[in-house]
Amino acid sequence: MSVLNRLIDEDAWNSFLQYKESQYVPEKEWQKLKDYIQNKKYLKIAQKIVDENYTFSIPNKKIINKNGSYKKRIVYSYSEEETLILKMIHYLFFEYDSLLAPNCYSFRKNIGPKQAFKQVTKGVKGYGYKVDIHNYFNSISVSKLLNILQEEVDRKDYNFLKKILENKKVLYKGEVTEEEKGVMAGTPISCFLSNLYLSKLDFAMQDVCYARYADDIIIFAPTQEELTDKIKYMHHYFASLDLVINPDKECYITPGEPFEFLGFSYYHKVIDLSSHAKKKMKAKIRRKAKALRRWMLRKNLSSDKAIKAMNNIFNYKFFYEKKGKELNWSIWYFPILTTDKGLREIDHYFQEQLRYIKTGNHHFSNMGKVPYSYLKELGYRSLVHEYYQFQKHRG
Repeated sequence: MSVLNRLIDEDAWNSFLQYKESQYVPEKEWQKLKDYIQNKKYLKIAQKIVDENYTFSIPNKKIINKNGSYKKRIVYSYSEEETLILKMIHYLFFEYDSLLAPNCYSFRKNIGPKQAFKQVTKGVKGYGYKVDIHNYFNSISVSKLLNILQEEVDRKDYNFLKKILENKKVLYKGEVTEEEKGVMAGTPISCFLSNLYLSKLDFAMQDVCYARYADDIIIFAPTQEELTDKIKYMHHYFASLDLVINPDKECYITPGEPFEFLGFSYYHKVIDLSSHAKKKMKAKIRRKAKALRRWMLRKNLSSDKAIKAMNNIFNYKFFYEKKGKELNWSIWYFPILTTDKGLREIDHYFQEQLRYIKTGNHHFSNMGKVPYSYLKELGYRSLVHEYYQFQKHRG
């Protein structure tokens, strides 16, 4: 039976609302979703989808910076109302969860990257290999994906997905063009589709320590020979689905060597922030400090005001939680980390940038000119201190 039939089921929408309440959803987005569901604003489109009589609008294409770097990535989006419908459909597709292997951790109910990393560290033995796929979501072959879907999902669900996936039209800079766009990164249904596309590979890797989160894959095998066989199988499988690996992120791991996966690093049972996570956060801190310094000078404001603003922005990112709906660093990292080394590094860097806002330079004398007590008075909170407070209350 089609899961799409439940799009007009009030109980199903209320169940979706309860599920989203347990997730980390920004407050404004949560209130908008709540209003949308409680006032049954979904019914007009939902009924047409159930009747197989609805055509989605042309998706909007955007090219954005990837992780704050100069690299670009392409994402797609539908109208606000259609996006809410697609989020509900993604939730309904959880009913197809049995099609996915236990070692696939991306975009699934009640599991995610933290569980993936924990599972990998339990099974780390022998030789390892880490790889990801270049432009994964948007390079998925629609024709090959439809062959998989036709075998696995209900006819109505298949027809719905086929209609969306085969539409090559996109709206870019006000003009309608046509292009191959895979499962359209950024759209809610791309999550389920990207999982299903590699599900047979996931099932084939259940006899070794293996985890996949979207296109990030890590595998460990007891011997070099067994790992080599698994890698050959993976490469052949990727090629059969027209996928290309990213050579810059291909990494071989020898026994006892440190490795990184999904924002964490692991070495001799010590779990820390990955170098990528630190680099990414430092870049955000540096850009914001420069922007606030410029804002302060342009508006002829006091440095106190700019430093307070900097602290407020990153306290929100690191620590803020309201009704369990905000995902922040303390929620993401603190339960997994076993050392404060990476947090201490971020703390030190953040303090340097706060002092830069005050002085306009990065001279070593800034510590004397701008003492730690002054930064605290203006709202600075240490990641290391908060980490140990978290461990204390958890213990």
